[in-house]
Amino acid sequence: MRSAAAVILAVALAAPSVSRAEFMSGSMLSERLEANERVRAGAYRSGDISDSGFGIGFVAGVFDVYVNLSFCAPASVTIGQVARISLAFMRANPARLHENAYKLVKDALEASFPACERRQQSPSQSL
Repeated sequence: MRSAAAVILAVALAAPSVSRAEFMSGSMLSERLEANERVRAGAYRSGDISDSGFGIGFVAGVFDVYVNLSFCAPASVTIGQVARISLAFMRANPARLHENAYKLVKDALEASFPACERRQQSPSQSL
């Protein structure tokens, strides 16, 4: 058992480390959201359906992380609307497509939805 753990540790330590935490660039996400637009229009090509799903899932994840923290979206907003807001922002800011995709989605949503009002907690609520 110890030898298996030692081998796993040695492999983990020998594996090249990633120097950047960036998962996806704005350009990569933009391509996937463009695929989503083609799917919505019924004019999709090979690979567009999976690319569309990946793009929508990425945008949904960013939305879920930052909603009610960085911006407040209405309860009626759909993920399709959030994807179109994100794509419109990227189309309007092509010079930023080299940036991390999550940052572009976050900036798009912050520009589209108001900041959340900070509510003061009473001392009894914080206990």
